[in-house]
Amino acid sequence: MDFPELRRIQDFSVVHLNDSIRDTSLLQADVNLFILDSPKGNVIYSNSNQSIRYFHDDRIENYKQIYVLPNGKILFISSDNFLDLCYTYSATGNITFTPNCTKTNIGAYSIFEFKPDNGEVILLDHQKRLKKFNITDNSLTALNINPQPVEIFSLAYIAYNNGFLGILENKGTKLTLFSEGNGRFNFTNSLEDFSFVTQKGIRYNSPQFLGIAVNSSGVIYTTCPSEDAIYSFNEDLKITDVYEFLPEIRPYKKIINPHKILISKRNEYLYVSNRSALEILKDSANNPSEDFQWILPVQSDSIENAFKNLVNSGGYDPNKSTFDQPGIKEIVQSWKGNL
Repeated sequence: MDFPELRRIQDFSVVHLNDSIRDTSLLQADVNLFILDSPKGNVIYSNSNQSIRYFHDDRIENYKQIYVLPNGKILFISSDNFLDLCYTYSATGNITFTPNCTKTNIGAYSIFEFKPDNGEVILLDHQKRLKKFNITDNSLTALNINPQPVEIFSLAYIAYNNGFLGILENKGTKLTLFSEGNGRFNFTNSLEDFSFVTQKGIRYNSPQFLGIAVNSSGVIYTTCPSEDAIYSFNEDLKITDVYEFLPEIRPYKKIINPHKILISKRNEYLYVSNRSALEILKDSANNPSEDFQWILPVQSDSIENAFKNLVNSGGYDPNKSTFDQPGIKEIVQSWKGNL
């Protein structure tokens, strides 16, 4: 099988699948990762900790978003901004297309996680309004929220303190919090000044955030593209820290202009992406978990030895990526052939 190169991370989804379709080797906190590479019509996904697969379908070329529910149902946003519900991840570890299925007439610019175990998500519809969508009966209802946010960039919900909703509005220049109660979301707090000075005197002042995630304790994380950083806030919207991504060390990429951020619910690791890279992070100050499922491939020792041999023999070509060096390239190709 010729495994495709990842051309672009259009979007990604992190999901804790139901036991009925999870690989039995996965631990309780482990998740499955789905990456949408829409220019090629591909989805690259993990089905276990030892295996990744890909799914290709010309019909999903240039699709804009992917979201996977715990029951394996896959929600796409098409290139013309409509929901496509024709695909499912099954217990065999494969993605399948429902025969004779066509995309819906439900318009959506964005899908946001809401209550996945109930089959519910939040959509940003063609009128830029927030709607609740239930995959079980395909019902679509207005999200009861006061006041209505405007120019929404991103949204994150967590069942914390009876329900907690964080929204980036005004094109990402305003962070607003809402609390859930009596069937509606009510305004609790907002912030538009994102200036922060660290204990070492380093100054930050983000003009805009693109992505938002909230952990189970109410800690908020946002992505700042202009500073290549992640901001963290407490539930009172006080900035508690700013984390910058490490510099690029070839062939490893720095996350430049971070966009999307998600959080895995069981071990609360952060998944952050831009168009070409995805990093998995842990906020040690707020997350004591040591349960990390992703590890380097076994071949990393072989790559290290080949790298040392090239350097010692003078055969290392600085004009090439490390993965294109003789000996190393063959190791990587062999690894890809076993996927």
